[in-house]
Amino acid sequence: MKRLIFGCIAAILACIPAYGQPARVVDLAGSSTNGGIFVSWTATASPGATITNLDMRYDTAPINAFNWSTKPRLAITDPGAPGTVQSAMILGLNPGTNYYVALKEQDSNGLWSLISDQPLPVAGGQSLKVTLAWDVSTDVTVSGYKIYWGVASQLYTNSIDAGDASSVTVSNLTYGTLYYFAVTDYTLSGLESDYSAEVSFEQP
Repeated sequence: MKRLIFGCIAAILACIPAYGQPARVVDLAGSSTNGGIFVSWTATASPGATITNLDMRYDTAPINAFNWSTKPRLAITDPGAPGTVQSAMILGLNPGTNYYVALKEQDSNGLWSLISDQPLPVAGGQSLKVTLAWDVSTDVTVSGYKIYWGVASQLYTNSIDAGDASSVTVSNLTYGTLYYFAVTDYTLSGLESDYSAEVSFEQP
C-alpha cells in the first residue's frame, strides 16, 4: 500500500511543471553617448514560462529592492528573445552626472527576476556644443560682439562676450532641446546694437 501511495504521489508531481523565477541579468553594461546613456544586456529565460515584461530603472544613487519603485522608469515594450543582446537609450539626463542603471524581467507566470548585477556609474551623456559665426561689421566704431541664447524665441537667458572674434563656441547645451541665438555688436563707449536676425538649432 505504501509503495502504491508513493507511486501515485510521484506520478502527480511529475505532471506539475517546475516553475521558477526568471534568470537574473548578469551582463548589464552602459556607456555614455550623446545626450544620454546607451545600455545593453543579454535577455534571459524563465523555466516553464516566457519573458513578457522588462522593468528598467535609473538614478543618480545606487538602486536596490527597497528603493526600486521610487526610481525613474524607462518603458521597454519588447523584452527580447532569450539569449539575444538587447539595448536601450536613456535620454534627458544631466551631462557629466553619474547614473546607476538596473533592470528586472517578469515571466508569463508573473514571477520577477532578481535585480540585475549593479553596473558601475555611467556619465549621463556628453554636453552639446555649438559654434556660431558671423560677418564682421564694417563700422569702425564696433569693438566687439555678444552672443545671446535661450530656449524660447527672443527670450534670451544666457550670453557670451566674444570680444572682437567672428565666431564663438557655446557649450553645456542639452541634446533634444531647441535653442534660439542672436548676436549684437557694441562700441568702445558701451553702446550696443539691436539683436541680429534670430537663428535656432536643435540636435536630437
